[in-house]
Parts: sequence; C-alpha cells; structure tokens
Amino acid sequence: MGRTYHTATQLAKLLRVEYSTIKKAIEKGQIKAYRYAGGWYRIPEEEVQRLLHEYGIDPNKDYLRPSQLAAMLNVASDTVVYWIHTGKLHAVKTLSGYYLIPKSEVEKLLSQNKTD
Repeated sequence: MGRTYHTATQLAKLLRVEYSTIKKAIEKGQIKAYRYAGGWYRIPEEEVQRLLHEYGIDPNKDYLRPSQLAAMLNVASDTVVYWIHTGKLHAVKTLSGYYLIPKSEVEKLLSQNKTD
C-alpha cells in the first residue's frame, strides 16, 4: 500500500492560506515536501496532519476572517482582533499569520451578546 501525498495547492486549501505561502514555507524548510520533475511539490499525509494539528485547523470546520466577523457585527476589524488577543474570542493563527475564527465561536459570541 502506497503513501498518500498532497499537492501544495491542496495543502493551501486545507490550511486556508495562499499557494505562495506554502511554496515559501517549503523552500524555507518549514514544510517537508518532495519536488518532482517539472518543479511540482508533493507533501506526505503525515506532514499535512502535523501542520493541521500545529495550527489547530480542523478541515471539517468553517472559519471566518476577522474582517468577515467585523462586517457581521458592524464593528471594526481591530475590535475583533482585540477580542482575540484578550481571550474573549478563540481563533487559530494560520501559517501566514492571519487569524481564523471558527464559526462555532461566532455562534457562542452571538449567544452571549443576546443574554447580556
């Protein structure tokens, strides 16, 4: 039985970052990948799982960026980032340094605001 590999594009979609972020991380040695003829990268399944765990990203969950949540709540994006920094809102930080907020956290926040 052979090993499972992912393309850099597939990994980018799973980690919710741009392809260029994955490529740069591979070139810096932050992501273990194999380069094949034509310059294409293949990332082993074990590495994909390591990265998902390291960044706390669940591929089965939906996420919002702070700007999307800010628009929903009619507040500034900086306010959402402040909530993340102060612990009012849980978020994961991507490989590229951006925050992603699980939709389940948004639902918790909205229900808290209704009871306040």
